[in-house]
Amino acid sequence: MRIVSGRARGTRLYSPKNDRIRPTSDKIKESIFNILQPIKPDALVLDLFAGTGGIGLEFVSRGAQKVYFVDNSRESVDLIRKNIAKCRFEDQSVVMNLDFEMALSVAKRDNLKFDYIFIDPPYAAFKSMQLLDKIFDSKLMSDGGVIVLEVEKDERLEFNNTGVSIKEKIYGRTKIILITGG
Repeated sequence: MRIVSGRARGTRLYSPKNDRIRPTSDKIKESIFNILQPIKPDALVLDLFAGTGGIGLEFVSRGAQKVYFVDNSRESVDLIRKNIAKCRFEDQSVVMNLDFEMALSVAKRDNLKFDYIFIDPPYAAFKSMQLLDKIFDSKLMSDGGVIVLEVEKDERLEFNNTGVSIKEKIYGRTKIILITGG
């Protein structure tokens, strides 16, 4: 597990000691950023279910202004902090040891508008549409913002909102869904 591109390119990140944390593979990470590029240089990013922080750190390495890393696991938060320090991105990082609902409430209270929201929830134990509805209802996206959702390949999303654009890519058992608008 490493930073693929940008200022911290090639930096090896600390990995989990068990399989409770499922980091995004370098191959999938590289594919996501190939689709998203170029990253807005002043981007504000929310990394929900951040795990090791690899995706958020990739955003900072590629020029994002600030990333909010959210995870409710103490083990994950410790890994995220170690990886932030290893990359020397402390000034561009905010770590929140909260569940996603509390983190969304804090972001709404603070009137944050994110250019990118990356969501990698635990597979099988999560309802993606409910989370997406909360994000849209909280108006946390900036104009032109993008949500990147990593789910199992069989996950299906149905939007009634005609202002939403969805692109999907499948990599093995993983589906990446890019959502704009809303």
